[in-house]
Amino acid sequence: MLGGVLAVPPNATLGPPPVWGRLTGLEEPVVEAWSSNVDLVADEQAFEVHLLADVVLVPVRAFDPDLRPVASTILAFDAHDGALLWTLSEETLTCARPQTSLVCVTGSGADASILSIDLTTGDVRRTAAPQALAAAEHDGDLIVLRADPDGERVIRYRGWTTANEQWRRVVGPIAGETSYYRRSIEPSAGQLVISSTRGAVLDADTGEVLLENTTAYKVSDDVVVVAEPNGGQLRFYPLHGNDVITRPRDASPICVDDDPRADLYISRLPDQPTAVSASTGDTLWTAAIADSPAHTVARQRGTIIVRTEANLYGLDATTGDQL
Repeated sequence: MLGGVLAVPPNATLGPPPVWGRLTGLEEPVVEAWSSNVDLVADEQAFEVHLLADVVLVPVRAFDPDLRPVASTILAFDAHDGALLWTLSEETLTCARPQTSLVCVTGSGADASILSIDLTTGDVRRTAAPQALAAAEHDGDLIVLRADPDGERVIRYRGWTTANEQWRRVVGPIAGETSYYRRSIEPSAGQLVISSTRGAVLDADTGEVLLENTTAYKVSDDVVVVAEPNGGQLRFYPLHGNDVITRPRDASPICVDDDPRADLYISRLPDQPTAVSASTGDTLWTAAIADSPAHTVARQRGTIIVRTEANLYGLDATTGDQL
């Protein structure tokens, strides 16, 4: 496997908000800044990359024949020249989105602990946290999702002192031994988006339940999408700001979007790309794509970009005409 970073021109910037996944000022072509070999064995997968200001993080997992994770490694590269800065290997690692540090849970049951990893040096601060399932840091406080006898519970501590709780809240039942649920905590806009046996959105300061029985998934390092229960709306939580956006349930999450507040959204229900008005529910246009189904991947500068199994198509966002 070969990993690399593309350098963009100096005038390329992110924004203006609220946008995600988009750089402006790319009139000049991108060039390869560096590349680095990442040696993987047969049972290992590198499933995501985090590109930060000074560090590129590449998590690698090894799986057993039943596709259960059995080992985790994090590789950290210098974002400027590709030099390997550090590696960390543990039995398993469940990590939050990198911020000023990387917060991960390792181990399970009574042997679980939480790691705070310095992004530059790889130095690790280890805190015992029996039964921890996921963890994150918010305003300097440790937040943990833990398996307790009466359910899966979120606890916010004062700082990293686990004897000093601010609040605690049960968010879902204990999972069965053969079941699998993704666990995560995503702080956004003064709220905590929780993935557990039952998803929830909590007030970060008080632990009050704002939404329950939700489904959350991360579109990119920029936004988490929360589906309200019982066919409710989608809520888009930018992870670098306070601008929560709501859209109808059939809205297609777009990884790269320079106009997420536009009234027009692309419905994911028909096979053909269909633009709908969020305010009226009226269908604005439907594009005929020969090799459908097509999936929306970007909206940029008045163009909707959709992909099929074989092709990419650019559509005029106003008319649906193929460009």
